[in-house]
Amino acid sequence: EAMAGGLYALHQAAAHDEDGDYAAAAAEGGLFDDPPPPTAPPHVIATCRTLLAGHTRSVTGLTWSPDSGRIATASRDDTVAIWDAGSGVCERVLRSDFTIGAHCVAWSPDGACLAVAAIDAVALLDAATWQPRATLEGHSGDVLCAAWSPDATTLATGARDGRIRLWDAATGACVQTLAGHTGEV
Repeated sequence: EAMAGGLYALHQAAAHDEDGDYAAAAAEGGLFDDPPPPTAPPHVIATCRTLLAGHTRSVTGLTWSPDSGRIATASRDDTVAIWDAGSGVCERVLRSDFTIGAHCVAWSPDGACLAVAAIDAVALLDAATWQPRATLEGHSGDVLCAAWSPDATTLATGARDGRIRLWDAATGACVQTLAGHTGEV
């Protein structure tokens, strides 16, 4: 599929910043963000402002920080990268047990925590130190998605096991399991 900025690749993930002014999209060829300029022809969906290059395999998930200053990406190269959204500079590459098989990243609405969903578990990382606050275990398959409640007290995760789990972000305890899907969530 042809993408803005001359990238040709399969789309992997996309997100917009808090104000809706910018979008970021991940693909085999890289990651880009920006709205099209006002003079762009009608067929141009977006132009590439910044290419965030650094992952060695495809990007599987991305999220903007609540202040729109940073972008976190998860990749099949078993890393999570933190990028400065303005300059495109990679600030930090996280590589450890909790990044292996990372499918999704989700920044808490207060910006204090980054959830990294991976194989069978989710790591909640302190966004100041990048150290794990908690590991959420309970799914019996790869955790594919994560979303925070608006007050940042609860994290919802979905997995290949067909279940959605609701987690208390402060304690790491699973407070509810929602079953009923016949396939992965």
